[in-house]
Amino acid sequence: MIKNDRQREVTLLRISQFEQTLADMEADSTTLAQPKLAQAGKDAVRSQLVSFRQELAEYDVLRAGGPISFHLEDLAELPRLLIKARIAAGISEEELGRHLGLSEAQVFRMEEFEYAEADLDQLREVAVALGLKVVADLALVRAGS
Repeated sequence: MIKNDRQREVTLLRISQFEQTLADMEADSTTLAQPKLAQAGKDAVRSQLVSFRQELAEYDVLRAGGPISFHLEDLAELPRLLIKARIAAGISEEELGRHLGLSEAQVFRMEEFEYAEADLDQLREVAVALGLKVVADLALVRAGS
């Protein structure tokens, strides 16, 4: 997941590098001796390119602004949703840090590890700082149901 403009630029560079790698692989005539192995390598590069392009498209849609709503089915998804909400709100890591009384580096680390060390109160503070409105339907799902 691309979380900031720096990572977006790195992803663009990687896309370019992987496109060049794929072009080189396509032009390499020495792979004729092991076509299955060569095809597997090309497929792996293509798969990574698809992944990079999807991440880039998702980030660009979020950065475009406009109202966006998120559907949360599992609380484990909350950290990624908060990151997406920050991007969609057009709030930088530095700005979020100011709202939370943290440095940009601290916010970067929190997001890099997807709020793994954050407790529920900290996650709530992030949501409030982002201006998120939560509308929730909770369902109790019993084991075996």
